Amino acid sequence: MWLPGLSQLFSWRVNRLSRAGKNDRAERVARWYATKRPEDPAAWSLWGETLLQMHDYATAETVMRDAITLHPAAPEVGYRLGQTLIRQNRFDEAERLLRELVSRTDSFLPYLALTEIARSNGEYREALSLAEETSRRVPGNEPWAQFDLAKTIFPIRAGRDLAERLLRRAGESLPRSTSRFGLSHLLLGAMLMDKDPEAAEEHIRLARRYWHSHADLDELMANTHATLTSGEDPGLGSDSDGLPVDP
Repeated sequence: MWLPGLSQLFSWRVNRLSRAGKNDRAERVARWYATKRPEDPAAWSLWGETLLQMHDYATAETVMRDAITLHPAAPEVGYRLGQTLIRQNRFDEAERLLRELVSRTDSFLPYLALTEIARSNGEYREALSLAEETSRRVPGNEPWAQFDLAKTIFPIRAGRDLAERLLRRAGESLPRSTSRFGLSHLLLGAMLMDKDPEAAEEHIRLARRYWHSHADLDELMANTHATLTSGEDPGLGSDSDGLPVDP
């Protein structure tokens, strides 16, 4: 018998292992849980996300294709499969999958991934339109999604007001033990550096306090500042925009 809340417990455990750099162990835990709970779409999504964190995109795609045969209408499964295709630069295939998912669900998840595709393709106006739609759909109890959306659009100059609002909301709700918390304050600090230096320094102080490596943080800060000053930039890198985040 599986107890209520067990999915959250396994997610927390996998997250802790990943954050400690124990990716192999995190993958084993996620795989064990998915094989024991194949009826739970969240278990499959967790396994797929762990494989993405390991950059094992081919295996992640295989796992999520198995998952989608079991859960064709589950938005978290379709979203995760779309992510595996995006990471392999198979944007057209991912977009077809995600737009089909849009027709079957009211979830924000396919819109979140479609925003990333549009920005990666340099379709900035479309990316911002999708970002606005995503922000309307993201529930308040999903601060990770608010952060991920902000991370996707902040390189677009016209999207920075929306990105700032999303980061403020996310920074207030994200657990301080997650990398997204530190990164949300790092991005806010970089974005506020010119217009409110005092507030920027406070956000950077929080990022330094809760980020595990100051050297990595300094490099991320430099990359973020370079992106902000370069205008509309399609991204910081091919994998998660160079910003390492938890599953």
